[in-house]
Amino acid sequence: MKFNFILPSPATKPSGGTKVMYEYANQLASRGHEVTIIHGIKQRHKHMKSPLWYKKLQFALKGAAYPKWFKFNKNVKSRIVPEIKDKYIPNADFTISTWWSTAYDVNELSISKGRKVNLIQGYEVWDGHEDLVHASYKLPMQHITISEYLQKLVGDISGVLPTVIPNAVDRSNFYTTTLPEQRKPASVCMMYSEQELKGSVYGIAALTKLKELYPELTVDLISVPKKPKNFPEWVVYNRNPKNLRDIYNRNSIFLSPSLNEGWGLTCNEAMLCSCSLVCTDIGGHREFARHGETALMIQPKSVDEIVEAISELIENEKKRIEMAYRGKYYIEENFSWQQSTDMLVDILTVNKKKQLLEETSYTSG
Repeated sequence: MKFNFILPSPATKPSGGTKVMYEYANQLASRGHEVTIIHGIKQRHKHMKSPLWYKKLQFALKGAAYPKWFKFNKNVKSRIVPEIKDKYIPNADFTISTWWSTAYDVNELSISKGRKVNLIQGYEVWDGHEDLVHASYKLPMQHITISEYLQKLVGDISGVLPTVIPNAVDRSNFYTTTLPEQRKPASVCMMYSEQELKGSVYGIAALTKLKELYPELTVDLISVPKKPKNFPEWVVYNRNPKNLRDIYNRNSIFLSPSLNEGWGLTCNEAMLCSCSLVCTDIGGHREFARHGETALMIQPKSVDEIVEAISELIENEKKRIEMAYRGKYYIEENFSWQQSTDMLVDILTVNKKKQLLEETSYTSG
């Protein structure tokens, strides 16, 4: 079969939502399907600060169609086009969008582009346009969410419950190389972001308090933007690291203080590398975090609860090690790209057959 994956502007830096789309593309290509990834430069609800020709040149010089931070299957085709319009999109059996704005573009494509699918990876209202985001859930497309939390949210807004296909992590990249019992207890890693919804400000505040309580504490931050000025000197700041697996494996605890997550891929990566997880009690995290079993869950924005949870794991080595193993096994047993891709193909092909039968019935009538 032929699949198109439609994304907004190329992700020259690592992005969780983009990584998921790329992974599906790889998985399908490895099964012999014909897969094309299309990045549209123009976005209908976003003003371009630079002219189109300049953007095209920039992306071409960076080789942005195949960003270096992701390893593509050799059979995956990837293109950068001016906008998501019929003339730039190959005919296919299925065209799959992600991000609410792109769903509108895909919805307007001709029938020759195949069955239209919208993969919803988060409640994407952080840039505004809440009314348009909500309306995108009602577009006449096959809607799929990555978590039960998003399924309920989208269903409540649209009146139709979408299908859930859980995310997964590439186990060939993320696995345990250092056993939890061999790691320094007072060692923490965290994804740092300037986006308010990621809750990094609360994480940094808690880690600063913990450093006072445990002078031996070491901290690895993983990030995309440049290191902010006046950052604590004792923090190791890893910008766009190529050795993520090594960073996870040299730390005992992974902290995710996010205020909003569709899923939480970095948590899963860290868990597969046997980090004990401390995370906020929010929708996306609840897909894999079980308080006291696979994680310690804290209330969003609570610096004191972060300090308390991490202190407990530092001081109770038995609990930290047991939780690390339980979390690792839980991810291994419940989430895999093979399983998620099987679900995607099954759902799409069943619905396509149903659509063809309905069209045949209507024509015959």
